[in-house]
Amino acid sequence: MSAHGVPDLFPDLILSEILIRCPAKSICRFKCVSKRWCSLISNPRFVASYASRSAPSWVAVDRVVRVEKGPKEFFLSLRETPDVSSLSVSPHLVEQDLVDFSSNQFPTAISGSGGFLLFSVARKRDPYSEKEKRPNFFSHERSYDTLALCNPITHQLIELPSSPNLLSSRAAIGFATRAAGPGGSVLDFVVVEYAPVIGSAAASLMIFSSETGKWEDKSANYMLGMHFWNPGGVFEFDGHLVWVDRSCGFIVWDDPFSREKVAQLRFIRLPQGCSRRFDTPNLSDERCAGAGDGCILYMELVENGEFLRLWQWKDYDNGKWDLVHKSSLKDIWFDDICFGRRLPKMTPQLLFNHPFDANVAFFNVGDVIYSVNVVDKKVLGRAIPSRLTKDIWAFPFLLPSWPASFSPVLLASVAKDHGNKHFNDKSWNEAVTCYSQSIKHAPTAVAYANRAAAHLKLSKYKQTEADCTEALKLDDKYLKAYARRAIARKELGKLKEAEEDAKLCLKLNPNQSDIASLHAEITSSLEKAALKG
Repeated sequence: MSAHGVPDLFPDLILSEILIRCPAKSICRFKCVSKRWCSLISNPRFVASYASRSAPSWVAVDRVVRVEKGPKEFFLSLRETPDVSSLSVSPHLVEQDLVDFSSNQFPTAISGSGGFLLFSVARKRDPYSEKEKRPNFFSHERSYDTLALCNPITHQLIELPSSPNLLSSRAAIGFATRAAGPGGSVLDFVVVEYAPVIGSAAASLMIFSSETGKWEDKSANYMLGMHFWNPGGVFEFDGHLVWVDRSCGFIVWDDPFSREKVAQLRFIRLPQGCSRRFDTPNLSDERCAGAGDGCILYMELVENGEFLRLWQWKDYDNGKWDLVHKSSLKDIWFDDICFGRRLPKMTPQLLFNHPFDANVAFFNVGDVIYSVNVVDKKVLGRAIPSRLTKDIWAFPFLLPSWPASFSPVLLASVAKDHGNKHFNDKSWNEAVTCYSQSIKHAPTAVAYANRAAAHLKLSKYKQTEADCTEALKLDDKYLKAYARRAIARKELGKLKEAEEDAKLCLKLNPNQSDIASLHAEITSSLEKAALKG
């Protein structure tokens, strides 16, 4: 019997059958029971079997992220729909240069994919100090968005590096994932903002890829000419990213993981007779779009909210809009006596469609959310969610059948970027901690050399020498590693070794004046030592 009360010779087959019936959150914790359990749970066959047996599930998530003190960095309270689940984060995740909440710049949940939530935090910026850093770029904006990803099941969180260009609209940022590891356990993802140049045929895509760990500016097409694109959110459909403009239609990128230099996007116009001017009021209350039942769905309230029309785009490549039904909402409202009492005073607001059942829609009336089967004309449920803001603003989030994780390369890249920020802020110890995390995830020559630089600032010359040596094992032509090791060895009194490193630096790049000065200084010290000897 093991220390955990499980027979050491318990058959793997039986143990697998027991584990496969446990919640995914519990299984993740069970990995630490023993190496055997970890190996069994990490086996791609077990992952695939678990995922195949899990029924799809989802929750409605409040877009407004709460900032609350608590024992965890973040927490997603799961509530049964039509109630709204809310994501809360610890203050220390958002407190740095945070924009005052009185400006309505709350942290915001943008999207969900692959079991991960993408959220943004507005931070303060000084446009004039930014002008000094980037003379060719200027914006009067006094805030900028930083993005973060969290896994509500495993409590894994990463903050993405800041985009080199300011992100202009949260409603134009899409998020798509795909399984990249054995059994689909490693997450590969892209975060994309679409920004058209109105009046032209051009647009730009600002893309963060988990594969590279960097932001990239990619050219794309814009097919609407002088139409003022009014972003109304982005959703993922069958591997495609779909940008919504409730006044005219959808712009779709078929393959957001494509390596093409210029992205070719397509446009799906709204059903005939549904297009409006971009500045038509109340479209966000009367219209919604999303994916469900394996197709793109578009719903709208018409005739002063008395009727609901549901359209489906079934054949993605060669499809057309099919009007599935037009339902009278009066019959539905009075099916529920409480709803009937509210009807004369308030106009229903269309929130979103059910991700698995196209016949079910969610409405907001005052502070109450209703789920409604528009075909059977029945109210299925009602809830009064507690909120930070007056308006109800939620979206459907599919819960994963199996919790994915980020690739070690991405985690290493993110940790290294955080280390660079601390280094630039002269927080040397914090920089060392971040670089150490990066090395733990995936050792690279850059991470070792950067940690060596931080150690050098702390006058820890032995650690500097050791890190530079590790960096050179990974890249024997890394000039910065030779230079930093030369400085460390000089301070440690290893003058001959320091001279060799300085010579190698000059061999790799003869035009380094600072290295030439260092070499001369080391040579002078060697000559003085020889005279004394």
